[in-house]
Amino acid sequence: MRPTALWIAVLLSLSSLAEAASGSEAPTYDLIGPLMSPGYVVQEYSSFLFGPMEATFRSQGASARVQMHVEQSKFSNYKLLHETRGEWKEFEQQMLLDATSTLIETGSAEPELTMERSPIEGMTVRLSKRGSHWDKTLVDHKPSAAELSAMENITEPGPDSLAYPLDRVPIGYSWTMGPNTLQALFGAEMEVKNGRGDLTFREVSVVEGDSCAVIGFTLQAKVEMTREGSFMSGSLTGEGRILRSLETGVERENFFRGQAVFKGAWASGGGPLEGTMTGPVTITSSSRLLSKRP
Repeated sequence: MRPTALWIAVLLSLSSLAEAASGSEAPTYDLIGPLMSPGYVVQEYSSFLFGPMEATFRSQGASARVQMHVEQSKFSNYKLLHETRGEWKEFEQQMLLDATSTLIETGSAEPELTMERSPIEGMTVRLSKRGSHWDKTLVDHKPSAAELSAMENITEPGPDSLAYPLDRVPIGYSWTMGPNTLQALFGAEMEVKNGRGDLTFREVSVVEGDSCAVIGFTLQAKVEMTREGSFMSGSLTGEGRILRSLETGVERENFFRGQAVFKGAWASGGGPLEGTMTGPVTITSSSRLLSKRP
């Protein structure tokens, strides 16, 4: 065969391969998850670490600089009480662990470590969504005022469609969450004033025999928090990764690392207190399906 004829044959072969490739559709995946029956139990552990952060506090003309570490750990079992696909509207949350530790170092005195446990640690809370309202009750007794306040601070889950596309999507698909969606995901403890989250479906990875969607994301948010006697505002930026089971919809792993800057005012025994805090934030969580049946 002459060289010219050979190149023509090669080009025709490559053209045929290109047409075949362009005619084949990329596989798509459902990120919402399957139908789940009553009795499913999901176990979740989460950790929120803020620090080491540099903090400056001012009160009555005096100021102090300290270094702080704040860590919150939660460990819960969630038992589904109704049939659902992509939205938990009625379930029981067994609060196995809910503790917050704060370490303050001034450089001139012994570090001060405090530990606070939730009043409902060790208890089971039933959550039921009625329209747009959530009812929260303790399973075995009437709550005290402190327990009632702690229950109100439980973040209610939103539908999966808040964070994930309803249609099947291919690897490489990207989407954006606005401030209203971030507000629903952050819960009532934090008011999102502005922000966005950008997500990309990167790949499918098999973990312990479970096919999982690997989703990367970046986050930028301006937030405010108001509690009795205190007010804080600030910004949160960073990036992370989600490992979401395609078989069960359970998020096996979540990881976020970023930077936070906050300023606020607090009421204290020594008078009004103002302060600023800046430092790294790391949020991690892992979940697993314990049971598929009652």
